[in-house]
Amino acid sequence: MRSMFLLLIVASLVAVAAGCGGADGDTGATENAATYERQPTIMCLQEHGDVSTSSLDMIAEGAPGGGIRFARDGQEAMLAFGRTPEDAERIRASYETFYEGMDAPADDILFTRGNVAIAWTDTPTEEERALVENCLRG
Repeated sequence: MRSMFLLLIVASLVAVAAGCGGADGDTGATENAATYERQPTIMCLQEHGDVSTSSLDMIAEGAPGGGIRFARDGQEAMLAFGRTPEDAERIRASYETFYEGMDAPADDILFTRGNVAIAWTDTPTEEERALVENCLRG
C-alpha cells in the first residue's frame, strides 16, 4: 500500500513538472541552458550501448520531451527530457524523491544538462558520465 502511495506522489510530481515551463523572457537562465532533443541523442547513444525508449521508469515516461534508457557494461542511465532547464530541475527533484533512501547520495547519481535530467543506477565514472553527456544533441 505504501509503494502505491509513493507511486502516486511521484506521478503527481511528474505531472507538475510537465505542466510548468518557463515563460518567454524568463530571467532564470543558467550556465546549463542548452536545449537538447531526444532523437539526435538516441542516434549518438546507439553507437555506444543499448538504447530503449519503451523500457522507461515512470518519471522519464512522463517527461514532457520523453525519455531514453541507456545501458552499457552493467551501468544504466535514464534520460528525461524537459522543455527547459527549469523542467530538468523539476524532473531531477522528482527523481530525488523517487530515489530517497538509496545507497548513493543523490548528487552522485542525478544530474541535469540543459533541459535533460539524467538518473544513473549507480554512481557513474567520469568516462560514463562524459559519454552520455557528450551524446546530448540539440
